[in-house]
Amino acid sequence: MVSLKARPRRLPVAALVVLLIAIVILLLAPGGDAHAQPQSSPAQEAAGETAAPAMNQPADQSAGSQADANVVETVIESRNRVALELGGRPVALVITIRSFEAGRRLRGEISFVLRSDEPPPTTDDLTCAAALTSGCGVVARFSGPRRKPETPAVFESEVSDGVIWVRSDRNRRGSNAASDDFGNFVAGLIENPRVAIRVRVDQRQDFTFELRNLPWPLAEFADDHPFTKRFKDDPVLAGLRKRYPARYLKVFDAARQVAPETGNLSPEAETRILDAVHAAVGGLRPMVPDELLEKIVMNAVAASREVGSRDAALCNALAVAARSAVTTPQLKDTAIAREEYELWRQVVEQANPRFIRKVPNEALQPSSDRFEANVRRANESGCGMFAAVTEAMLELPPAERRLWLRATVGTVEDPRAEQPRPAPR
Repeated sequence: MVSLKARPRRLPVAALVVLLIAIVILLLAPGGDAHAQPQSSPAQEAAGETAAPAMNQPADQSAGSQADANVVETVIESRNRVALELGGRPVALVITIRSFEAGRRLRGEISFVLRSDEPPPTTDDLTCAAALTSGCGVVARFSGPRRKPETPAVFESEVSDGVIWVRSDRNRRGSNAASDDFGNFVAGLIENPRVAIRVRVDQRQDFTFELRNLPWPLAEFADDHPFTKRFKDDPVLAGLRKRYPARYLKVFDAARQVAPETGNLSPEAETRILDAVHAAVGGLRPMVPDELLEKIVMNAVAASREVGSRDAALCNALAVAARSAVTTPQLKDTAIAREEYELWRQVVEQANPRFIRKVPNEALQPSSDRFEANVRRANESGCGMFAAVTEAMLELPPAERRLWLRATVGTVEDPRAEQPRPAPR
């Protein structure tokens, strides 16, 4: 967003309304995504580091206590080796996630195995890191860029022959309630780009994991599950799962909460899931090219005009893409709704942090007479000021229109780059 401080020229009311549009859009569409670029950072590349390998592998039918033909198995290995007090050998930690089933509860297990040239002693009393309330536990500290590391979390575990297990199908210590540690641990892996872990009492430091390349590690719903029957092979969800797994997890969780185990999705459940998809895609809007951003705004204006005076509040909201035409009752199954869903697919495919640019204050211009005239004309047709300002912006010539779009949302081009550079002397 652009600050209004220290601006040499006065910005008219219409311009202020455009900036209000930006506030609405950005509040409804949180900015960048920690997983937007599943690559090592420039600093890592400069240091010769790469993201830890992570891959989905066929399930080993002999591995785990609940092997299943539909198991999804994901293996990640720590970037560093840690010296243990017992024996002093440097070891690496390998985490294997086996996901058995998705439903109201996630079923699966996670194993933690230490690897070195000479396997460390498997004394269970020393292998298990003590947790104050849960006995044996895995201590994990999730973290991400530009924020403080989260408070360490302890996940209840059990140890057998030196292998530490976190399982969904076990009760909490001292309770008859099933543990949700498996789902919480996997959610932490998906939503954070790194994690530091302690599994033994004799560790000298944390094992660290880079998670930017972590694939989707959960078993999908069964083929006859209501969610699968409705959304199988959906391109928007497939794109989110592949490129933005943390965002897809939110849709996945919404589906788990509202979808029945059998039968078909109710209209209410389908709307809840589509709203979750809209929120996931909306957060990517500031990271799309100018041309796609214009299509999004134009479709939102068309939706607002279609609603018209039947719902003035909804008309204004749709004008700034605050609500989805896909789930609006007046627009369901219309060409406008189908076009919006196609735009969602394009957003997921094209979104990239490199498209984010901020317009400096000095580059902003007071709205022109042409812009003011466009606003007055659009407002006469009746749909509220937000719709009028948005439509007036779209009627401007490309250079001026895109300047406003950049100022409100942020896109690829810097307006200062449009002017020719002075010839060298």
